Amino acid sequence: MLMFDDVKLFEKNGMRFMFNINNSESYTISKVAYNVIRSLQQGDKKSELVKLYGEDNVNNVLDSFGTLERGQTSGHTREEIEKSLEDFRLSENNNYVEVMLMIAQDCNLRCDYCYGGESGRFNNRGKMSIKTAEVAFDYALKTTSDKKLLKFLFFGGEPLLNFDVIKHLVEKWEKEQKQHGREVYFTMTTNATLITEEIAEFFNRHNIQITISIDGPKEIHDKFRVGLNGSGSFDKVMAGIKILRKHDVTFGVRTTITGAESDDLNNITNFFNENKFYMNYVVPVNYPVLDKQNPYDLTPDDLLKISHWQNDLLLKACSEIEDTETDSFEAKQLSITYSNIKKRESPHYFRCGAGNWLITVDIDGNFYPCQRFVGMKSFMLGNVFDGQDKDKTVEMYSAFIEASQNCLSCWSRNLCRKRCFHMKAGCDGGFSDLPTEICDIYRDNYESAIAFVKLAKQKNQAFFDKNQNLLHRYDTEKMVDDYRKELENKQVAEESTS
Repeated sequence: MLMFDDVKLFEKNGMRFMFNINNSESYTISKVAYNVIRSLQQGDKKSELVKLYGEDNVNNVLDSFGTLERGQTSGHTREEIEKSLEDFRLSENNNYVEVMLMIAQDCNLRCDYCYGGESGRFNNRGKMSIKTAEVAFDYALKTTSDKKLLKFLFFGGEPLLNFDVIKHLVEKWEKEQKQHGREVYFTMTTNATLITEEIAEFFNRHNIQITISIDGPKEIHDKFRVGLNGSGSFDKVMAGIKILRKHDVTFGVRTTITGAESDDLNNITNFFNENKFYMNYVVPVNYPVLDKQNPYDLTPDDLLKISHWQNDLLLKACSEIEDTETDSFEAKQLSITYSNIKKRESPHYFRCGAGNWLITVDIDGNFYPCQRFVGMKSFMLGNVFDGQDKDKTVEMYSAFIEASQNCLSCWSRNLCRKRCFHMKAGCDGGFSDLPTEICDIYRDNYESAIAFVKLAKQKNQAFFDKNQNLLHRYDTEKMVDDYRKELENKQVAEESTS
């Protein structure tokens, strides 16, 4: 039976909502119901509420509330998590779904906000050798033999500084794939300034999925994404994009929003609507800070502005899709939002899979939970030559859980799932909880997202039913299926011309 403490009440856009903390179900409720339930949560007696709202109204609210099920929790108990970690520690196999290879810890740009430090070096400038890349690749395949699909992401720095190793690994797999009886697909994140005709042709032929870092129009992009001499990189990025389009290479873009753009977001919207990229992934430059040190830093106010901008994009997207405009920046943000919602429904215990289904390998073959940790020696989790250190990985998870005590009483805990590991990490290898001011911003974001989805579905459920394929076009399963079809088509085309 649902209890009053099991729900979160909030108001958005003149509407009142009730959210079931356990199973993440949401409801729109009347003003009377909102006031009655809130008063009961605060300890007021029913007799006092009857005087204010009338006996029939109070009884109707209580009767309706009594029909709701508490529901099975969408989160996990401490005991369930600990058992899962112990199973992980004892297993000979790994849970990898995505392996990130730091192909080059160096870059031809000097982006001011790069979290990899000076020129993406992560405190250790260099390039991954063919031997290390092969050992990492083979280790991941061997220890995930029960997985039908494995993704490798070439990352940096700028991975195209080490294109020969990328080329070697891809060609190695294509020679060996039949003996493995499974699927591997390759992706890469690049600044696009080093793309040549040869590289683009290779990407097309081998169906490598590309993500390009571009922050918007020239005047915004060139503020922080600069070359060795301090000049902007926008023109070179667009030249690289032109080459990719010439060779029919599928690519999306990743846009970093900084505090300097929080008042200039409409220009970003216009730029992406003009350029019609396949996918537009927008991320904040970093975690919000209370004490701004750099011009690109995000304050809680900046993050709130970005959140409101994104909500406006989603509202506009609904009307655009209804009018058959499915290729707009706004429509793509709606699709990405729905894919993110689906990820929150996943069985994983934490918000991300750092150190578990996601692992990062640096240029020397050392394992780190994710790319954000590379170079932080206290978070090193073994290496590709000796294997992942499961004991240390479990210790990391346990320390993260202990540092997330405030999450236990938070109403959004099953949506947030303790947030990002790196966000709570310290240089000493430990973790600490987030400031309340920061969590308040994220809670407000969740309220907005819940309200948006609920209201949009109530307004036009038929719209959502009709556009399921579009709304979920960026789901992992859908994108992998599209990847397979594209690969099959290319193989058929090659066979017909040979």
